[in-house]
This record gives sequence, C-alpha cells and structure tokens, in this order.
Amino acid sequence: MANFEAKDIRNIILLGHSGSGKTTLVEALLHGAGAIPRMGNINDGTTISDYNDDEKDKRHSASSSLISFTYNSKKINLIDIPGYTDFVGEMIGGLRAADVCIVAVNAT
Repeated sequence: MANFEAKDIRNIILLGHSGSGKTTLVEALLHGAGAIPRMGNINDGTTISDYNDDEKDKRHSASSSLISFTYNSKKINLIDIPGYTDFVGEMIGGLRAADVCIVAVNAT
C-alpha cells in the first residue's frame, strides 16, 4: 500500500436525495479509474458501497461508506452517504470529513 502525503489526498462526499444516483456514480468512478473490473448494480445488490443485507434488500444506502482508490497519483476517498433525511447523522458525519462535495440531482 502506497503512502500519500496530505496534499495528494482528496476527500469527496457525494450529496443528493435518495435515488439521485450517488451510489451508481461511485460505481462509475471506481470502474473508470480501473479500481473495479465492472460496475455493480443496485437492483442486483452488487455495488461496493451498499454492502450490508439491509441496504441490498431495500435498495438504498442506510449508512455512509468510504471508498478509496488511486487516480493520477492521488488518493481519492469517496464518501457515499444516504439520501434519506432519516439518516441525517450519517450526512453530518460525512460532511465533517469532506474537502469538497459532488451534488447528484435526479433530473427527472
């Protein structure tokens, strides 16, 4: 495992309402960076960040997930948080660790 200096680490949180595509975006970023061989699917229960049985059964995130990968000599830490306001504690905790956010919006 490589050691990274603080200047080479990016902590990115994904914000958005439930169903806006945050978890799918995580899968696409991991696949695009070569960290996973193929994208997982929420309906199949094969995503990296929705790993517990409750999340797979209900098809939505119930807890924050930290997913790390390396891209262009930088360590990228993605924080995938739940979109339901019932889990606002998870959202607040993730925001404290983030340097920047990506806001996902379901345009439909």
